[in-house]
Amino acid sequence: MRTEVVIDLSREVVAKYAIDPSHAPEWYANIESVDWETPPPLGVGSRLAFVARFPGRRLAYTYGCPGRSWLTMKTGDTEAQGAGSGDPATPPPTLLYLVKQVELSVRAGLDALVRPADITTLQYTALTVLERHPDLTAARLARHSFVTDQSMADMVTTLLNRGLIERHRDPADRRRLVIALTPAGQRLLDGLRPQVAALQDHMLSLLSDGQAGELQHSLELCRRALLERPAESAPPPRSADGKPR
Repeated sequence: MRTEVVIDLSREVVAKYAIDPSHAPEWYANIESVDWETPPPLGVGSRLAFVARFPGRRLAYTYGCPGRSWLTMKTGDTEAQGAGSGDPATPPPTLLYLVKQVELSVRAGLDALVRPADITTLQYTALTVLERHPDLTAARLARHSFVTDQSMADMVTTLLNRGLIERHRDPADRRRLVIALTPAGQRLLDGLRPQVAALQDHMLSLLSDGQAGELQHSLELCRRALLERPAESAPPPRSADGKPR
């Protein structure tokens, strides 16, 4: 079943509302509160304290804006660890939790980068997929872009109307329509490339070149493991001696 909400307001009004973090509790169900630690509006140097609730957990975290092109997220867990609480009973955050933190921070940075181009981060992701893999069907583009087929159908309509992508018959199968970047779509990606590269450099700024390479290799192995064996079919966890627990 598809749900559609029509907002009968100008794009400028909606954008002004959406980018104000104070409104987050009104449209994001899990966010309980947002408190400014610095005077509004949002800008370089801003800090905001968020409290969110998830099933069985209450999470407090802070967003900071150290530069014009990204936001950083810090949770109470990482603050306590960095301050050296000295409590040996407090377990370190899991790797999955750290990966999620990185994802949220990268997403916030990309949101800020692509906003002036009047596209979303998901639309930007789809365009980069087409840059690497031209002539994809909508279904394959959805899988590579990590969205549902329905979301991709809506996204394709928007990007077609913007002139950033085009559809044509697959030369290998004339019955099938495939999607490719237009010159306008390529120009948009080329214009964003330096800023996206700067965001990546900032993320890796505390790593050596060798560590950055190892991180990329490790993440590729993690991705391959998840693609080859879904979590529900994974083997039981093992103890330090390699025996099943």
